[in-house]
Amino acid sequence: NTYLFDKFFGNPIVKIDKYEYSNIDIPKFTESFEYSSKQPELSDFSDWLLKYIESEKFSMLSTKFIDIYKRLKTESDTKVRGHLIDLADQLQNEA
Repeated sequence: NTYLFDKFFGNPIVKIDKYEYSNIDIPKFTESFEYSSKQPELSDFSDWLLKYIESEKFSMLSTKFIDIYKRLKTESDTKVRGHLIDLADQLQNEA
């Protein structure tokens, strides 16, 4: 879910016009997400996660990932869709 980091860090959740392949990928799903960077027991994790998502590598990978899912929203050719999904999977493995 591309919206969980915003929820975790208390940022506004802005819907992205992209293909969302399941109900856990939609912004509404974050309403049931109970973890927060403000929880004292998650402070070390929060610090690490913030540094990671602000890194150049993660920024590049997440931009590519979201661009792929924006294309998937309108792409109807099954061969192209399969290729895009393979690319997205590769990006997730790189992260």
